[in-house]
Amino acid sequence: MNNEKSVSPLTDSSDKGKEKISLTSSRKWFWMGITVAIISPIAGIILAVAFWTEPDLKKQGRTIFVFSIFLGIAFLLLTNWAVEQGYLPTY
Repeated sequence: MNNEKSVSPLTDSSDKGKEKISLTSSRKWFWMGITVAIISPIAGIILAVAFWTEPDLKKQGRTIFVFSIFLGIAFLLLTNWAVEQGYLPTY
């Protein structure tokens, strides 16, 4: 058996059993969350909850959550209005 120290960057003997994910730029993650919320409010809510569990992204998670809720309500009202006006078909 070889008792040499491992040179793999994945095995660090000083942090045994501890894994920490480091998100470098909270601004980048915030704008990514806003973009996802614009594309799909449901996905924005899911991403906001994921951000809420990270200690460094709690504020951004709350903001994205509220933005997703308001955007979802706005989409719902706009869709209903467009159907009533005849701009969207009814099935």
